[in-house]
Amino acid sequence: MRLVVARFISIFDRKQEFDQTDIELIIENEKFKARGKKIVIPGWKEVEDIMLGKEIKEDADDKEITINLKEGDKITPKEVSVVTKKTSPPKPYTEATLLTAMETAGKQIEDEKLREEMKSIGLGTPATRAGIIEKLISVGYVKRNKKNLVPTHNGIQLIEIVHEKLKKPDLTGEWESTLGRIAKKEASSKDFIVDIKKYVAEIIREGAISSFNNVKFENTVKSQEKQKKIVNKKQTASTKAGKQN
Repeated sequence: MRLVVARFISIFDRKQEFDQTDIELIIENEKFKARGKKIVIPGWKEVEDIMLGKEIKEDADDKEITINLKEGDKITPKEVSVVTKKTSPPKPYTEATLLTAMETAGKQIEDEKLREEMKSIGLGTPATRAGIIEKLISVGYVKRNKKNLVPTHNGIQLIEIVHEKLKKPDLTGEWESTLGRIAKKEASSKDFIVDIKKYVAEIIREGAISSFNNVKFENTVKSQEKQKKIVNKKQTASTKAGKQN
């Protein structure tokens, strides 16, 4: 609830403004890149940080670059070192980082045009994103582990069987792009609905062909038993009603 309140209040604050510096260095014909960011106006992020405390942290890669450079400048590296590191799995999402990921979902889109269109859209809206996360938790696809959100067995199974395209933000980008053109009267809403129906039919057809024999959801037996009890109650009620008539 605290997260929902923080997000709701922050949407009324100013936009965050920052200066970003991108540097590309060429050393022995190899390219090296560096990026730095300096917050000028904290805006809504300041309110959110105060209300959520340490749940939201600044990106460690976004450090301020204090050196003044211009294109074509030559620099002399002070030190060169080889660092051996091991790869590690991505950190689990917290509610705060997942909300941020939903806001910036366009970054994961490969198509440059769609990526630009999704920058200001993301997945969901400021009013619905927290509710989407709560829904995933309530239906049992995600669970809380202290501050982290981790997928359940059922959530993992769902991800495995869902059509590949439905799992990518590109689809949302395509639809939002079309809706934008419809709003500008550059596309037909009827054609869009027809395309959606065709797409749904295609997904269902592919799903019917696919084999789900190895997919097992937890608590399915209990659900089936409950359904049988409900059916039996209805049949008993119908039999009694028939006798009375």
